[in-house]
This record gives sequence, C-alpha cells and structure tokens, in this order.
Amino acid sequence: MNETCEYKHSSVGRIPKGWDIVAVGSLGLVVTGNTPRTNETDNYGGSIPFVSPADLGKTVLVHITKSTLTSKGLNQTRQIPSGAVLVVCIGSTIGKAGMASIVCATNQQINSIICKENNPSFVYYLMKLNSEKIRSMAGTQAVPIINKTEFSSILVQRPPFAEQQKIASILTSADEVIEKTQSQINKLKNLKKAMMQELLTKGIGHTEFKDSPVGRIPKEWDILYICDSSVDVLDGDRGNEYPKEKDFMSSGYCLFLSAKNVTKNGFKFDECSFISEEKDGKLRKGRLVKGDIVITTRGTVGNMAYYDESIPYEAMRINSGMAVFRNDDDLISTKFLYQLLKAPVINQQIDLLTFGSAQPQLTIGVINSLCMPVPPLTEQHKVTDILTSIDTRINEKQRKLNHTKSLKKALMQDLLTGRVRVK
Repeated sequence: MNETCEYKHSSVGRIPKGWDIVAVGSLGLVVTGNTPRTNETDNYGGSIPFVSPADLGKTVLVHITKSTLTSKGLNQTRQIPSGAVLVVCIGSTIGKAGMASIVCATNQQINSIICKENNPSFVYYLMKLNSEKIRSMAGTQAVPIINKTEFSSILVQRPPFAEQQKIASILTSADEVIEKTQSQINKLKNLKKAMMQELLTKGIGHTEFKDSPVGRIPKEWDILYICDSSVDVLDGDRGNEYPKEKDFMSSGYCLFLSAKNVTKNGFKFDECSFISEEKDGKLRKGRLVKGDIVITTRGTVGNMAYYDESIPYEAMRINSGMAVFRNDDDLISTKFLYQLLKAPVINQQIDLLTFGSAQPQLTIGVINSLCMPVPPLTEQHKVTDILTSIDTRINEKQRKLNHTKSLKKALMQDLLTGRVRVK
C-alpha cells in the first residue's frame, strides 16, 4: 500500500484520480424485500433463509437466519442471490449491513444491492463506511426510514474494479482474523463456564460428597452465608454530596464508576467520568481499596469486576447502583472469592433473589444472604490457578481482537476513501 498525492475534486470531496463518484443505484440492482403473509403458516418453516435486521451484524456473511420460508412464501417476496449486499433501511438498526452467502429473501426493512460490474465485498465495506451517512439521512422520526429512491441516490466514491478487489481482499482478511479470534474467545468462555461449574461444585479429586443448600458438594467443604463470613458488603455514598452532572469531568482526581465501566468481563474504561479531589473528600462511603470486588446492583444486575494491582487508577469510587465485597477472612482467598461470585452456583442465587421488573435491583441484605461453598484454602488456590489461566488466555485473545478491530477501522477509512492506495 502506498500513499497517493494525485487527487481530484468531486461532489463528496477529494478523491484519487481514476476514481469516480456514483450513486448506490449504479453499483447494482437495488431490491427492497417483503414479508409474506404471516397468517398463512405454510409460508414459513421451509429451507429458504429469510433475513431480518436481527440476522445482520454478527458476521460479514449471512447464512443462518432466525426465520425461513417455504417456496410458497418465497413467491410473495423477492429471491436474493448469493453475494448480494444487504443494508437495513428501516428501524433502529438502520445502516447495519451484511452479505448473503446463500440464496435467500429479506423482509421490507432491508434493501439488497445485487452487484453488476462491481466487487460485492467492496460494496459491502463501502456501505459499512457510509453507515453513519445512511443513519443521518433517515432523520429523527419515531421509525427511521430511507426509501428505495433515497437509498439508491446516495453518492459514494468508487475505484476501478481491480482496486476494488484488492481493497476487499485486505479487509476480508482482517474480518477473517476478527471472526476466528471471536470464535476462539467464545470457546474459551464456554470452557471456563464448564470448568467453573465442575470445580466450584465438585472440586478436585473428591470421592465423597454431601447435600448442601447449593446442591451436592465435597464432604470436606464448608457452607458459608456471606453475612456469617468476614466478607463485608458495602454500598456507596447516597447523601447530599452525591455527584451531580456538573461535577463530572473527562479527566480528574477520582474515577467515578458508571454501569459502562463494570461489565460481565470485568472493568472496562473506554468511557470514564471523574470527580475532583475536593468532591471526593466530601463523600463518606464508596471509595475502593485494592482487593475490592465490585458488583452492579441496579439495572444490569450481577456484573463483577476485581480491583487488583492491574487496574491503572489509584482513586476509584462506586456509584449508587453498585456494591463492594471487601474480604478480611483468612480462610477465603479474595481471588477465589472473585471466581466464586462469577460462577453459576452464585449467579443462580442472584437471579432468584433479584427483584423489580422495570428496574431489577439487588439489595445489600439480599447479597448478604448468598450462600457460598468454601473448600480448604489449598484447594481454593488450585481452583483459582486453573480458572485464572483460562482468564489469561481469554484476555490475550481479547487484546488481539481489539487490536484487529482498530486496525480494520483505520484500513477502511484509508482504503475506501483513497487516502492510501493499494498497489
């Protein structure tokens, strides 16, 4: 790839010489889908994939759909060939795109581009690059929509066919790495889930078991309710000094956690809000210390994160929708406690004890009633080592995935605009 300095001006800005500006309708035949009559059950359940917006976005190529049509149902819509580019043009996910890898049909929310003399993969990536433009053209009405005429008239930049193929090849390679890495992460997560269920209920090498409030466990293990252990459950400050919108900054002395920062996979710091040292000093409760485990208690309930030495922030506080586990029990390893709290044996209790339909909640009292199977300390360390090793592999794959996604995003911006030319 080489940078180019040969440009010409166009209606959408500078483009390389040899490129042209065309309407989407010039890239291929634009076809709007249709939904067969749903009151005729024999229209559905056949072998023909029927694509809706929910089927797009997971992978580039679409081949598995939630709904299928019979040949009778297909007669009430349009057959879309393999290689067609599918773009959502109605609804909340407007701009989402995919490519048909098989003969299919689509519902009325999707416009298909059946490419003529253009590379289908290139057209797919071009639609991905222009997804924000597509969304903005839909306006702010309750149900965003771009009709077929408006969609077909969107102007895009187009390189010669040979360059289209090279650009598509590079971006397809990046997507293949992304999909392979995501598949590896999913397999490791499934492995860990199975290992947690095995290790945190059956342990390592046990032959004798007993009944307990959480099911059969090894005979040598204890059962502890959190309220009977030395694990304290602490909430945050909810007083008059609780930060208001004007108190938050994009950088500052103390990171004030939001729901976006505590995920199923631990802490995430893509979007952070901070408070000043002065404001931090006025708050009584909710300041974290190393070794604390954070749990979300309102809205999305049960997400966990471990505040260990790897976390780069020295001053952190929880918000009002979180609580903290602080372990002072010499008989329970904090690292083991973190793995245990994320395990099915605890998650199932949380699911049963969470209340509220519109806004699910978990109180301190409820958290204190959680029942923990506790093996001897030496076995705790062995279990933790096994599960942590899987976590390490997942984190390595996740870093690779994030890097590849960032690389692909940059490549799309460079290659699809002609900022960098493929030679």
